[in-house]
Amino acid sequence: MSSFTDAQYLLYDAGEQLKAIEKFYAESIQEQNISPALNLKVKHYVEDLRSCLEYVAHHIHFVFCQGNEFPFKTQFPIFEHEDKMIRKMVADRTAPFKELPVNKPELWDYLLSLQTFRNPETASWLYILQDLSNSSKHRKLSPQRKQIDMFARHLEFPGITFKNCTFRGVKNNIQINGVNYDPTVENGLSSVALVEDVDAWVSFVFEELNIPVFPTLQDILQGVASVVDQIEEYLNE
Repeated sequence: MSSFTDAQYLLYDAGEQLKAIEKFYAESIQEQNISPALNLKVKHYVEDLRSCLEYVAHHIHFVFCQGNEFPFKTQFPIFEHEDKMIRKMVADRTAPFKELPVNKPELWDYLLSLQTFRNPETASWLYILQDLSNSSKHRKLSPQRKQIDMFARHLEFPGITFKNCTFRGVKNNIQINGVNYDPTVENGLSSVALVEDVDAWVSFVFEELNIPVFPTLQDILQGVASVVDQIEEYLNE
């Protein structure tokens, strides 16, 4: 079994793990208690996806970089600065991808394109995965408790009327046809009330990173899957 096959299996298994995480996530929200199972599932999930990328790196070295002896550290490249990536991955005596820019330049360019110094907006999932897999403090979950709803008994805007409607998570401004309105301002047409529910848990965030848990885990899975698919194409050329 090749390292790339191992990577594909880990990717598939992570997809199954995410289904279990979704279940424990919903139960923890309902019970207002972060279950140990949820924490453990998240830990295994991010570690397995990081391992998936490491197996991909091993396979790249084996196929394109002459020889089946891995350098002391063959890791998937995650760098903030291009000069450091070149030095660590190509230029140093023990660099794992020494021959890659010559033997498969389009693959080397693709690996560069994944880094924040090339694509700061699209590459964020890779660095979040690095943070979550490197440190348990970054995986600490925190509930988002406060949700402000607006209940409108009668709410009128030009061309539209709402009656007995609840707007979830809305404090004041509502956008109608591209125009912002503040329904709490007295205008003789509206009757609204703000309801603040401070006890209900509505979601979780990774506390240290202040990012939502489940959407982030989905983004990471999609990012890793995209990398595996793209590199498989280079392997099949």
